[in-house]
Amino acid sequence: MNLKAQVFWFLSVISLILLLGGRILIGEWLDYFWFAFAGFFVFIAAAVASDFAAIRNYFSSFRTRLVLKILIRASVLLFVLLGIGSFLFPYKLAIDLTQSQINRLDPASVDVLKSINKQTKIQAFFAKKKAETLLENFRRFADLVESENELVSIEVLDAAQNPDLTEKYGIKSLPSFVVSSGEKYFVLNNWQEDKIINSLLRVNKDMETRVCFLNGYGAIPLQAEGNYQLSNLREQMQQIGYEALAIDAIDFLKQADQCDSLILAGLKETPPYSVLTAMERFLKNQKSVIVLQDPGKAYGLSAFYKKFGIEFFNDYILDVEAQNAGFHAATPLISNWNPESAMTKSLGKTVAVFSVASRLGVIDSAEESYNTKILAESSSGSFSKPELKEKIEFFPGKDPEGPFAVAVLSENEKSKLLVVGDSDFLTDEYYQFKGNMAFANNMISYMISSKGEISVPPKNFYRELFILTPNQAKYYLMLGVIPMPFLLLGLSIWLWFKRARFQ
Repeated sequence: MNLKAQVFWFLSVISLILLLGGRILIGEWLDYFWFAFAGFFVFIAAAVASDFAAIRNYFSSFRTRLVLKILIRASVLLFVLLGIGSFLFPYKLAIDLTQSQINRLDPASVDVLKSINKQTKIQAFFAKKKAETLLENFRRFADLVESENELVSIEVLDAAQNPDLTEKYGIKSLPSFVVSSGEKYFVLNNWQEDKIINSLLRVNKDMETRVCFLNGYGAIPLQAEGNYQLSNLREQMQQIGYEALAIDAIDFLKQADQCDSLILAGLKETPPYSVLTAMERFLKNQKSVIVLQDPGKAYGLSAFYKKFGIEFFNDYILDVEAQNAGFHAATPLISNWNPESAMTKSLGKTVAVFSVASRLGVIDSAEESYNTKILAESSSGSFSKPELKEKIEFFPGKDPEGPFAVAVLSENEKSKLLVVGDSDFLTDEYYQFKGNMAFANNMISYMISSKGEISVPPKNFYRELFILTPNQAKYYLMLGVIPMPFLLLGLSIWLWFKRARFQ
């Protein structure tokens, strides 16, 4: 191959790197996409033209023809498999191999759809020029939704031909999607699964549900600045039809019946005895209470917990696996979820990040009608300390070893009490992690909904964690790093002998 052809081949490779670099590293096509795209083909054409005879001789060899035949047959097989998958998809026989199962409804979505017992409609408004594209992209999702419940119908409309509906729903941009049931409706500007399903939940609620956050006593305020706030949680609650309200102790004592659920997040001071007794009455009055309790002090809540079979140890969980993942040891990773609870069965091996958490326990309840169970546990590499020090050491036989309960639910047929040994997992700083958002989402829906419905966490939105144990990290180092110098050395020696033999 002559020098000119080598230069053109080199430039084509550079163009390909520029073309795919932004897409791979950033996830988007960069502004110079078309220049790199055109340059790639121009340089390839120039390289072929510069040394056509050498390329023709190369492709005429037996080995090259064999490789080309294999590639062609593999491509044909791939297209056949894709065709079979497309044919089987409507009949739910195709296998979805995507990590987020984007071609399948989430199990929680299916549960929600099956729970709907009223006529519900999803109307998709589009621009006429984009009708075919929208129908093609929306069709599969619509078929999956309608196949789960005959009461849910989906209609695709041309916005230009339905000005009365666009005006009624206040549609300003296209495409838009209206989820309605009776007189209630909710307008969306995209058709992501979580948005549609959460809107179905919202329009099928008989009345707006009020979730009250207790103000004062050092609790996390509903309105705050920085990462230490609950704005993401509040937004998620609004999407599924819950109204988040801040309430102080005086209003709670006077107007507790205005709240459907009460949340105490991160208390730093002990509430008055009157508030604690009001909480107990509130709970027994067919309501639900969620307490997010950080370690440090029980703030008068230990006796309240024990009445419902929950013990608060008030210590600090430390996690070796968290350190291996780059977190502080006092930031335990939670991946052991109760598969038998409706609140956590869909979480699987999803990892949540808790910050400075305390362990909980289950004891014999003074209230016989309540069933108490553990929902989430720390990893097997965790241990606990009575206090948090700068230097962290584990003493076998002295320090309690995990896994430890970090979320415990006590419930009967009418009321529910959930205690979580951490409050930071709900704040904006940690809410972005998949397990945190999914657990919070399920927690709110299960604790507040009378039907125990589970709303759907967004797909492809969370940050995933790749966690290695010390042994796994050692093996990856040995397999991925150490062999490379020896491999390159062996390849160099082989090339040297081959050239020497050729000469």
